[in-house]
Amino acid sequence: YFGRAHSLWMSGRAEEAILSHDQAMRLSPRDPIMWAFMASKAIALILLGRYEESLDWALRAQRQPTAALWAYLPEACALALLDRLDEAAAALD
Repeated sequence: YFGRAHSLWMSGRAEEAILSHDQAMRLSPRDPIMWAFMASKAIALILLGRYEESLDWALRAQRQPTAALWAYLPEACALALLDRLDEAAAALD
């Protein structure tokens, strides 16, 4: 479901992608790349203009023990789109 979700938001079907992200997280709650599920969901939410919700998912992704660099990018994007530019810049440090 994660691959499907990623493909959906990349093809402009972000609302459907969110449902697939949720299914992926339900099916594999201890997945070692849970951070990627969450960060990808954050991107889908950005595409829908749901920036505050996206920020929440980006921060959740960062708290995962195996989080990688990509977990931090949706945070910066959401903050910039919320016109919180100083925080967005700090998120990239």
